[in-house]
Amino acid sequence: MGDQHELRHFKSMTLDLCCRAVEINGTRFRLTVGEFTILAMLTRRPGALFSRDQLLDALYGAAGGCYTDRTVDSHIKRMRRQGITGIVTHYGSGYCWEDRVFEKRDNAMYAQRLTVPVVPPRCCDHCGAPIS
Repeated sequence: MGDQHELRHFKSMTLDLCCRAVEINGTRFRLTVGEFTILAMLTRRPGALFSRDQLLDALYGAAGGCYTDRTVDSHIKRMRRQGITGIVTHYGSGYCWEDRVFEKRDNAMYAQRLTVPVVPPRCCDHCGAPIS
């Protein structure tokens, strides 16, 4: 198990796919399975738009028809309350992950990817792999 330890680094957040944990500004916490699944899907392709139906399929598969699209809204609302920024709502379409800042250059706005400081190494509480 210990070789593959995937971390996704963003502006103020690090997503630990092995442990299913999130670290925001140095504080590490766990999300519910549904919240983590949505966040992992959104951060897999930053900027890509995912409909509520696509997110429901990722959450529940074939049983997704039993749930409403407001289920996704509830998960995202709880994640935002916990301090996860970067989830952008596209009204009538769905959600996407945008971890960008906009700076003025020559009177035009350009998106620039932020660099994230490296998280100090530690051991994964799930698989015991060193995190680098």
